[in-house]
This record gives sequence, C-alpha cells and structure tokens, in this order.
Amino acid sequence: MKVLQIIWKEVKGTFKSNLIFLTLMCLYFYWFTTIYDPDLFGGMEEFVQNYPEALQEMVGGQLALAEFGGFIHVYLFSMAWFYFGFYYVITTANDIPKEIETKTIDLMLSKPIKRWEFSLGKFFSHVIAAGCLVLGVYLSIIFGIFTLDNIDPAELHFEELNFAFIWLFIFLITIVSSSFFFSAFLEPKKSLVFSLGLMIFFYVIGVYAELFGEEIEDIQYLSVFYYFDTFDLLVNQDWENVYRDVLILCAYSIAFTTAGVIAFNLRDIPV
Repeated sequence: MKVLQIIWKEVKGTFKSNLIFLTLMCLYFYWFTTIYDPDLFGGMEEFVQNYPEALQEMVGGQLALAEFGGFIHVYLFSMAWFYFGFYYVITTANDIPKEIETKTIDLMLSKPIKRWEFSLGKFFSHVIAAGCLVLGVYLSIIFGIFTLDNIDPAELHFEELNFAFIWLFIFLITIVSSSFFFSAFLEPKKSLVFSLGLMIFFYVIGVYAELFGEEIEDIQYLSVFYYFDTFDLLVNQDWENVYRDVLILCAYSIAFTTAGVIAFNLRDIPV
C-alpha cells in the first residue's frame, strides 16, 4: 500500500508536465497519419535505397514505405528512442537525485516507509507515465486510421500493429529502468550523463554494429535496441523471435530495477 501511495503522490506531482508531453505527442502522431501517401512514400523508398548504408540505418535500415506498417516502423518505432527516450531519461535520471539534493527526501524517509517502497514507487510512476504515453499515441494513430481517407483499415494487420505498441512500451521500460538504476546512487548530473550515455551507446552498437566489421559485430547483442525491431512484424507479419526479444527486454528491466533498488538501499543519504 505504501508503494501505491508513493506512486499516487508522484503521478499527481508530475501530472501537468506528463499531460503536456502526452498531448503534444498525440497531436504530432495524429498529424503523422495525415501525411501518409503510399504513392509518394513508395517513390521516396526507391530514393532512400540509394543512400549510403549508414544513412539507411538511421531511418530503420529496411524500408517498405509504401505500406503503412513499414511507414510507421521507420517514422515511429525506429525513432521512438528519440521521440520518447530522451524525455524519460531526463525525468527518471533526475528524480531521486533531485530529491536528495533539495533534501525533500528527508521528510519522506522520516515516515514509516522503507527505502525499497520509496524507490519502487518512484520507478512505477515513470512506468505509468510511459504506459499512458504509448496508449495515447496508439489511440491517436488508430483514430487517424479510421477517420482519414489516405489509409485503408482493411489493408492493415491490427494484431501485429497492436503488439508493436506493447513492444514499444516494454522498450521504454528498459530506458526507464536504466535511468532509474543510475539515479539510485549518483548525483543529478552524473546520473543524467550516464543514462544518456548508455542509451546512445546502445543505439550505436544496436544499429550500426554491422558496419564495424565482423570481428566486433556480435557486440550488437548487448544492446536493447537489437531486441526492438518491428520491421518484420509490421511488414512481413513475421513473429519469429518477437517473444524472445520481449522476454530479453523484460529480463533487462527487472535486473536493472532490482539493482537500482539495492543500490538505493545501500546509499548513504546525508541528512
């Protein structure tokens, strides 16, 4: 119950900022559905195929822009770390360290509440915010699909599309858990630097590892980005390895969250 109280307190405290971000993203991705044009993006697909391989990887590597599944893969899911990741890195990485720096944590920990309850409450408040964001973006796109003339719902594969958003939510939790881990034992600036650094490092080795040479290509398996690639699911309706990748992301989040709780329990907090 105390964890739930912490979650409720944090959700109320960050409600305005999260609502503004959610609203902006929902409006943006509704507009995003209005610009889809199979003929236009089919021609763009041929043009992009002439890009150098490194530039193709920046927009998702494999392309099928004439299909809505391929379009949303490139412009939403492969860029989710940019659209959403930075926001959750910043908010999560600064959360606990700021409370310690401003000493507002003293009042909270003076109550009959355990440290693990406090830290988990913090963590799950960010998870809830990420869940609301993914749900809002999903509903915006679904609304666009059924209200706009440029998309034929009969041509879409909703089972795969729905699961891709669940996969996105799980991917965002890995970003939150990474930042939560660093926030549990570092001061604000260091927590933010390490959280951003890890996300960018994961992005580079997960997306560009094949360009580094065969001798170090296997480094991509260390990146959470390697386990979040929606192309085959959305374009080819290929479910191979999808559940495996989801389970790996879940295991990563559980490991980093658990390590963060332990680190916070051991942290020396000056009063």
